[in-house]
Amino acid sequence: MPIQAAVVVNFTGCGSGTYLVQFEVSGPVFYRRLFMENAKMRELTIYTLLFCLIGCLSSGAVYAEEPNPGRFYEIAVEKVEHDGRDAVLITVTGKQGYHINIDYPWKLTLQAEDGLVVEKYHYLGADAELLAEERAVFRIPYRAKRDLTVKANLRLAVCRDVRCVFDDVVLAWSAEAGQ
Repeated sequence: MPIQAAVVVNFTGCGSGTYLVQFEVSGPVFYRRLFMENAKMRELTIYTLLFCLIGCLSSGAVYAEEPNPGRFYEIAVEKVEHDGRDAVLITVTGKQGYHINIDYPWKLTLQAEDGLVVEKYHYLGADAELLAEERAVFRIPYRAKRDLTVKANLRLAVCRDVRCVFDDVVLAWSAEAGQ
């Protein structure tokens, strides 16, 4: 469902009256009623929309930037030992002033693989070893019955001021038999 916005502008002088400007954020369709009857009104309408856009962007509303892995965050995948078993430690840290969004529903999902033994395949933010603004850390104990590549999908978010980056990242690491 598209988000709709409306701006009511009262003008005096150059064509006194009330003008209603409605538009949909999801598309270029503009509805009009009592405006755009001359060049002056078109110019005023464009300036009004531009002014509203600038106001929305500077008002503190959160908006998303295009994800670019490695630009706003860093992910480290490290093999470690955990309670006498092999494990992988997945650490996410923000870069360029970005921090971990602890309110976002983080999710790590391991892809089922024949020969992979894990306690569970789905981890949420609450399952993380650490989920703080400085970094997010997931520790995944596993055992491989054969040599294989383990794949996982990580849904994450990092933020800075009023900008957030939301991303789904595919991770992979090798696991040798007997681990």
